[in-house]
Amino acid sequence: MPLRTGSELPSLDGVSTWINGAPTGEELAGKPLLVHFWSISCYICHDVAAEVARWQAEYGPRGLEVIGIHQPRGPEELDIAKVTADANTAMGITWPAAIDNEHTARLQLDAASRGNRPSLNAQVSGGMEDGVAPALYDNKGYVQAGLALEVPIFTGRRVTGERMEADAGVRSAEARERELDQSITTEVADAYSDFNAARSRLANADTVVEQAREALDLAQTRYTNGVITNFELLDAQSASRAAELSRQQARYDCVLARQAVARAAGVAPQP
Repeated sequence: MPLRTGSELPSLDGVSTWINGAPTGEELAGKPLLVHFWSISCYICHDVAAEVARWQAEYGPRGLEVIGIHQPRGPEELDIAKVTADANTAMGITWPAAIDNEHTARLQLDAASRGNRPSLNAQVSGGMEDGVAPALYDNKGYVQAGLALEVPIFTGRRVTGERMEADAGVRSAEARERELDQSITTEVADAYSDFNAARSRLANADTVVEQAREALDLAQTRYTNGVITNFELLDAQSASRAAELSRQQARYDCVLARQAVARAAGVAPQP
C-alpha cells in the first residue's frame, strides 16, 4: 500500500525486528519521512543507499527522518544476522531499518511448504585425466554425472510445525494490513462526512446573513420613520454582525474540512 503525502504515518507496531533500533511515533511526528526499501540481492538498492545517506546528512539537521524496510526476495534472505551485516557494512545504513514481516512470513511459508516435498539433485562434472599404461602420456577426457533423490519421511513433524508457524505469521500480517485498510477507509468516510456537514452549515449561514441584512434594512427604515428606538436598531445591527461572523467561521470550517478530505485521500495539502 502506498504511503500518502501529508497523512499520518501508519503504525509500526507490527514490526518485530529492527536494525539500528526502532523509531517512536514521537520522534517522527510532524517531520518529513523518507522510506528506503531494499534487499540483500538488489544491487540498485545498494547504490541508492549512498544517495539516501547523503540526503540524511544534508537534510537531517533540517528535520528529515529516514527509515529502511528490508524486503527479502527469497528464502536465502531470511537470515536476520545476514541482513544486519549487509545493512551495517555493504549498505552503510545507520538509520532504523525494519524487516518486512508480511513478505518474510510468506517466504517462510513457501520454504516450509517445500520442506515436505521430495527433491531431485543433478550433478555433472568433467575434465582431463592422465593416460594409463602403456599410453601414459595420452590424456583422456572424462564426464561424470549423478542424480540424488531426497524424500523426507521421518521429520518428527518438524516441517509441519514450521509450516503452521509460517502460516500464522502470514495471517497475522494480513490481518494488520486489513486493519490499516479499514482505518484508512473510515478516515476518508469521516472526513467526507465532516466536509458535507461544513458545507451545509455554510449554506445555512448564508441564509441567516441575508435574513439579518433584510431585518437591518427594515429596522433602519422604521427608525427613520420614528417607529422604533435606537436600541432596537442597535439590536438589528448586532444581529447582522453576528450573522457575518458565523458565516466567516463556517467558511473557515469548510476549508479545514476540505483539507482533511484531501489529506485522507492522499492528496498533498494546498498552501
